[in-house]
Amino acid sequence: MIKSKSVKKPKAVKKTVVKKKEIKEVDNSGKILVIVESPGKINKIQHILGDDYIVMASIGHIIELKGKEMSIDFNNNFEPQYQVSRDKTAQVEKLLNAMKKCSDVLLATDEDREGEMIAWSLAYVLGLKNPKRIVFNSITEKEILNAVKNPKEIDMALVDSQKARRVLDRIIGFEITPILWHQIGGDLSTGRVQCVVVRLLVEREKEIKKFFEKETNSFFTFTGQFVDSRKNIFNAILNKTTDDSDTDSDESSEEENDDDDNKKYKDSKARIKDYTDAKDIIKKLSTSEFKLASVETKNSTRQPSPPFTTSTLQQEASRKFGFSVKKTMTVAQALYEAGHITYMRTDSVNLSDEALNKIAKFVKSEYGDDYYTRRQYKSKKTNTQEAHEAIRPTDMNVKGLTPKNKIENDHIKLYTLIWKRAVASQMAAAKLNIKTIQIDISKLKKFYFTTQVQTIVFDGFLAVYNVKAETNENEEDEDKSIALPKIGSKIEAYEFNSVQEYEKPVTRYNEASLINKLDPKNLNIGRPSTYATIIKKIEDNKYVKETDVEGKEKTCTLLKWNSKNKKIEENEKTIYIGKETKRLVPTELAIIITDFLLKNFPAIMEYKFTSSMEDDLDKIAEGKKIWHELVGGFYTPFHKTVETLKQKKTKICDDNVKVLGKDPKSGKKIVLTLKKYGWVVMYEGEKNMAPIKPPDTPENLTISKAINMLAFPKELGKYDNKKLLLKRGQYGYYVTFGTNTITLNGLDFDIDKIDEDDTLESIHDFIKKQLESRNKACLWTHTEGNIEYKVLNGQYGAYVNMRDKRRKEKTYKGYNVSLGKNFDLDDITFEKINKIVEDKKNQPKKKYFPKKKKQ
Repeated sequence: MIKSKSVKKPKAVKKTVVKKKEIKEVDNSGKILVIVESPGKINKIQHILGDDYIVMASIGHIIELKGKEMSIDFNNNFEPQYQVSRDKTAQVEKLLNAMKKCSDVLLATDEDREGEMIAWSLAYVLGLKNPKRIVFNSITEKEILNAVKNPKEIDMALVDSQKARRVLDRIIGFEITPILWHQIGGDLSTGRVQCVVVRLLVEREKEIKKFFEKETNSFFTFTGQFVDSRKNIFNAILNKTTDDSDTDSDESSEEENDDDDNKKYKDSKARIKDYTDAKDIIKKLSTSEFKLASVETKNSTRQPSPPFTTSTLQQEASRKFGFSVKKTMTVAQALYEAGHITYMRTDSVNLSDEALNKIAKFVKSEYGDDYYTRRQYKSKKTNTQEAHEAIRPTDMNVKGLTPKNKIENDHIKLYTLIWKRAVASQMAAAKLNIKTIQIDISKLKKFYFTTQVQTIVFDGFLAVYNVKAETNENEEDEDKSIALPKIGSKIEAYEFNSVQEYEKPVTRYNEASLINKLDPKNLNIGRPSTYATIIKKIEDNKYVKETDVEGKEKTCTLLKWNSKNKKIEENEKTIYIGKETKRLVPTELAIIITDFLLKNFPAIMEYKFTSSMEDDLDKIAEGKKIWHELVGGFYTPFHKTVETLKQKKTKICDDNVKVLGKDPKSGKKIVLTLKKYGWVVMYEGEKNMAPIKPPDTPENLTISKAINMLAFPKELGKYDNKKLLLKRGQYGYYVTFGTNTITLNGLDFDIDKIDEDDTLESIHDFIKKQLESRNKACLWTHTEGNIEYKVLNGQYGAYVNMRDKRRKEKTYKGYNVSLGKNFDLDDITFEKINKIVEDKKNQPKKKYFPKKKKQ
């Protein structure tokens, strides 16, 4: 067991990493061993350093806390008790063997807290004396060679910060998890950051539910189409003066300008609640005259965004390409390891002087001096221990990548996004001219139409993007060529439309909007580099699922008048309020657990607590706080609450048991209760249960439906002299007999008539056809000892499946070997099959390096 070295004072943490007796001296002759985190970096760095170096990877963390123990010494300042990870013992042995042939070791793990901890653990486990740490922000020749020339000590303040985070997460997870097991049962778990993220989703879900519990109000909005002096059509929105009681000035669908003089046009979009009033407005519009009342011209500027941080890259990749957080990080990691971009885990928007100078040279050369403006952005939070750059290309002259050497379309898209953002950040602001046009209505004095025309006077940073596409991106129906008559002149009306709209609930979070909420500039919960892991964990724990939401159906009225037919047309269409796609929806289990944690652990569920904890971890990284004092201050009150809850016998599920009714035949009570994967129906006091799945809910489930659900597994007699059981699974009905399982998804039958002879006969016929189909796929069988060989036709050609008949596990599928395209299926013998299998076994195994999740 490895005990972490204690550091009592922040100033003393950099002196040494291991005790003298643990030190293993390296050979004084030979090459230099460079240890990185990821195997993906090896080839690139090896190529840069040459044959005098050996580059190897730790493949992530090499030490861990024991899985089934707390592994924290509470009597010794909460020291974590590490052990070499079971899946890393072989890799550690390889590193130790390589050390014997080397004269020195350089620890080149990533330049962040996790990387620093990995470097420390390597020094500790390998027994290095005065370990040398090298860091680089990009995998380029200049950065790598400079790092090798300037090794430094391991930053123990960063190590302590990671240690504190790990210990806090361990304590919360291990102390709360048993309580959840007791309260609900099953393999439940939670974490310090996870529970707060789930709370965000749950609160949003409750807000939406509350919205739909009340009557949804509707209102009518209006648009008009007018003809300009060149007979071109342009669009305008009907507004209403703000002194009228019917005006709702809290909502506007138009993009706002920051100029104060434009405020009279803000938040004044006409919203008419009554259908009769709406139709009357259309009638008056159809007989009114219109004149150009005013044209106000304002100059505006549009500033470029800062270069990407981890969080903003994840959000933009989701918005533009639909990338998940995990996919964005995977693609960015590949770009980094290939030397195309700088390190992709960063909270900083800062660029180095070297990068700024290179961008300046590129912009001036490509666009001209007028397009360049030097900017040095500052992050909301600064951490001197982790002064990373923002994410940027390593070579600003490389505008785009081409598909080669594992670079595919997704890598090209993400690289281009990063390149444009970095270059644009150092360019001049775009200059815009905005005209706001007001059109008065002769028969509606309290109403007027407005439209805005935006013209780019100087494109500035927009030159990096497609200027026209970029400016039109959020401006629907924009027409920059409106030819206006003189002020006071009449304007011809072409068409008027009114649409009945409904108040809408807030939208649920998707990955991008959740990340934005967690971002350091907002709630400051967790670290951007861990967002992908957090989202995956809460999905794996069944606390949230990414899904589409159908919404609530509504009928809306459409009114239309056109100058050609001079008639008011009325139509209806169906819309869905709250309809959403790919949203993170919390499960019923998440709602129950969140309520429980809020009631019993309000401190750790507070957003401010989690945010302030991140600040304290930053202070540890800066050497301004002692890690175990932070942990101790949290642990004492937290553990007291845990001990109190352990004494309580009442369970969460006891409060959520609902009696549905009684089975009329047996008289047994049928109850609904909450389990790990959601609501289930069961007979009181019995173990058999059935999950309640859409369209069924705990609210609409009937006794007869519940009885039917609990009838499974149902015996249907025998097939092939084996008991035939009908079962209901996640994906529908299926039957089992002996070792066979046949899904009934392709069979049309009435479950309520399952006992009738016709239904049973159709099931038997269906089973027979399925077995015949399976046998056709099997080309040859042979048994040798306890091993059964089958040659089968698969999706990618013929293959042999070998199965040990002594193994009875349901999950055991045997071992498959492809027979290749040239194998003669008309002449199959055991000798031929066995030779192919043996040749396969004797082939050298391909190296595979699974990515270790950072703890």
